[in-house]
Amino acid sequence: MVRKHSGTTPSTVRCVRAFAVIVALALGTASCTSDTGPATNQSAASASPNAAADAREASGGATGTGSSDAPSEPAGAGDAANLDGPTAAPTGAETAASAADPVANPSAPSGAVLEGAPTTRAPSIGLTDTGDFGGSISARLAQVNPVQAAPIVGAPEESAIAVTIEISNGSAAPIGLDSVAVTLTDSAGNPAPSINDTSAAPFAGMMVEGGRAQATYVFVVPNDARNPVTITIAYSASAPTLAFSGEIAGS
Repeated sequence: MVRKHSGTTPSTVRCVRAFAVIVALALGTASCTSDTGPATNQSAASASPNAAADAREASGGATGTGSSDAPSEPAGAGDAANLDGPTAAPTGAETAASAADPVANPSAPSGAVLEGAPTTRAPSIGLTDTGDFGGSISARLAQVNPVQAAPIVGAPEESAIAVTIEISNGSAAPIGLDSVAVTLTDSAGNPAPSINDTSAAPFAGMMVEGGRAQATYVFVVPNDARNPVTITIAYSASAPTLAFSGEIAGS
């Protein structure tokens, strides 16, 4: 008796199906690899120039000289405003000159000032008022008289002003008067020369607590330069300079 065998057995079918699955998986993997490869390569290619440009820009910023291939940016409004360069800061000498200039600094004392005297100046007061140095020490103009005086002995007399000053010491300690400096500025802003007339007697020595002392200074001032005059008194480096201002009659 002859048996007929089928051409395909169940085991053979299973093997064929498994092989088909393996082939399908293999083809799918190859397809994925071939599809993503160009995209990956393209991304890498596009990223490479950007990375190179970033590297060149970073290198130029660090060294202070950018790459010649990098595009130059147009100048903005801020760049145009700075074409003339930054404004130079004033030097110490310029600041000191400005502080001493009566035009730039109206509070700057006019005329000669005792070396070491304060740079501060009290507001001008009238010729008949009393000025305060602080520390219970004050000064006033006891007399302001037009006179005729000779600059030197034997020279012709000139129109002058004799100024008698009184300083009061209301403090509880003696004070020195050797450092007192007195100046006079005429109406044109010129310092008047002082002369050693026989009536001149400047401050000197010490003054006791609660005391008063007077001294006289003589300045040559033309009659047409007395409207007004300014008389300044510098007592010490720790006190303001007093300024008395007013008109004086001709001599």
